[in-house]
Amino acid sequence: MRHEASQTTRRGFIVAVGAGIGSITLLAGSMDVSASAIPIAGLIVNLSSVAVVWLAADRIASGDLKIGSLIAFLTYITQVLFSVVMATFIAAIAPRAIVSSDCR
Repeated sequence: MRHEASQTTRRGFIVAVGAGIGSITLLAGSMDVSASAIPIAGLIVNLSSVAVVWLAADRIASGDLKIGSLIAFLTYITQVLFSVVMATFIAAIAPRAIVSSDCR
């Protein structure tokens, strides 16, 4: 009898803790900006590529700029922007990783 009562108490405690953790997780998930960071970063990279092509169109039409040079510049700017995006993501994820690795 006593064992059954303690089992019921433990189950109630586990359910209560699980519900609390679930509500905190939902709250944290709704405030998480990293979910929108990936699409915004992609949008920035793509808009910068469109801007480069837009600005280079007149120079290509006049013959001052070769298409190969434009493609090379687009490749360079994309690599640089993706590196900045990755550094930003690492900086955003680092505090979570540090807290998660804290073993007591």
